[in-house]
Amino acid sequence: MWFQARAEELHVGIEGPCRPALKAHPALRVRSTDTLEELAKSLTVAGVELRGPTGPKPRGQRRFHASYPRGNRLELVASPTG
Repeated sequence: MWFQARAEELHVGIEGPCRPALKAHPALRVRSTDTLEELAKSLTVAGVELRGPTGPKPRGQRRFHASYPRGNRLELVASPTG
């Protein structure tokens, strides 16, 4: 699976049999908390399920998890200073 946002790309591959990981997931850092909020709104409008993470927030980061159709999750993270 390939993800692209502007000039950034993330390529993820699997080996069979494929099943969603229970804990492992990629995390992507975004430029600012404003960008994070814009992404959350866009994903919600598109029908993507968003969840806040459990546990402590490292170094005051704001973040959320997005689940995509195959049951995996992606974490989006922004630090308070951008």
